[in-house]
Amino acid sequence: MGAALLTPGAAVLPYSEDLLEQTEWLAERIVESGGEAWVLPVSELRERDEAEIRARVRSAREHEYDTLRAKAGGQLSHRRVVALEHGYRSIVARDHFRAAGRGRAREAIAKARVRRRAV
Repeated sequence: MGAALLTPGAAVLPYSEDLLEQTEWLAERIVESGGEAWVLPVSELRERDEAEIRARVRSAREHEYDTLRAKAGGQLSHRRVVALEHGYRSIVARDHFRAAGRGRAREAIAKARVRRRAV
């Protein structure tokens, strides 16, 4: 879901109705499986803490985009290009703070698609 891990058992997400619903559903599944889970909406954070969380989340997505971009190099099968496109959409869905690598990853996949068509 694109959460920033605070501790091994605690994570934080930006607030949206959709993410709240997904998080509550996940907590219910954990409890049904015998575990413990809580969803605790936080309305305010100190500016410094919020900046740190945003930086962590952006960094994690940036790393994912870089990995995807590296995989897009060379001659790829149609199946591999489709997998990269799927991976890209998955990262974008979790990129709550628009990491800088999004555009570069999209361009690398587009180039891989063009190279594939040229074969």
